[in-house]
Amino acid sequence: MPIPQFNEYGLLPSGIFSCNEKEILERYCLSNINRNQIWKLFKQFLSIPTPFSLPDHIFIDGGFTSDKPITLDIDVVMDISHLDHFSAYTAIGWWSAQRQDFKADYKVDLWLKHNLISNNLIDFFQYVKAEDALAKGISKGFKKGLLKLVL
Repeated sequence: MPIPQFNEYGLLPSGIFSCNEKEILERYCLSNINRNQIWKLFKQFLSIPTPFSLPDHIFIDGGFTSDKPITLDIDVVMDISHLDHFSAYTAIGWWSAQRQDFKADYKVDLWLKHNLISNNLIDFFQYVKAEDALAKGISKGFKKGLLKLVL
């Protein structure tokens, strides 16, 4: 299924949309230098060695997946539910020690999802931030879509 068109608010419609790198490049990066630069940094980020096995997909959100002409970063949720608790603790330590560096060096705002972490950020990122909802006239409880990038 291709990445759907934006809704009237300039966001993906509600849902989780599986896609590959080619689809993201064509949809968001070919005609936008800002997103193209952020995507290149994101690809470098994906090549960083990790002390745990990566999942086969990640979730992408934020201004990167909206109609904003300029975005500061790419919001990513890495679902590490496939990891046992020991490996998940290792991943959480790795993430917490380097999270700010990821954002500064690669423009990646990384979050993790695992049952050891109380917040389900995949659900959380489907909601529109209060200040954005107010500015766009979006009602409370409105949900936007996420991209599920198959790695």
